[in-house]
Amino acid sequence: MFNSIRRELGPTLRLAVPIMLGMLGYGLMFVIDVTMAGHLGETALAASALAANLNYIPYVFGIGLVGAVSVYQAQDNGAGVEESAPAILRHGMVLATAFGLVAAGVTHALAPFLKNLGSSPEVAAEAYDFFVIMAWAMVPGLMFHALRGHRDSQ
Repeated sequence: MFNSIRRELGPTLRLAVPIMLGMLGYGLMFVIDVTMAGHLGETALAASALAANLNYIPYVFGIGLVGAVSVYQAQDNGAGVEESAPAILRHGMVLATAFGLVAAGVTHALAPFLKNLGSSPEVAAEAYDFFVIMAWAMVPGLMFHALRGHRDSQ
């Protein structure tokens, strides 16, 4: 049993380490956002936290949807069907764009209700712009995840 674990550890790490580093970089972007907002004051920090946390819900759902790109691409690669790669990527990009536009539109429509969540009027007012920008940034963000899923499974 331990021999098989040892034998598979190297190839698994060769696949996992680049993905782990990419996810670490993704997480560090949030650290940088918080650091930058913190320098603008506590109202800006609270507003960015409110907007980011509420936008996180549809964004993570979208990441789950476009995660299918890597699964389908890996299955086809394993089956030796390489000619389907462009179609899989195209479908992933269409899915990312369609879901991103719908989610961004709904999120943008909900932005006026930020003031009803119990935060101060100053925080809600500052959160509005950040919330709307983050909502529309879902579209390219999800397209990036589709591209990354396609590339990671190559």
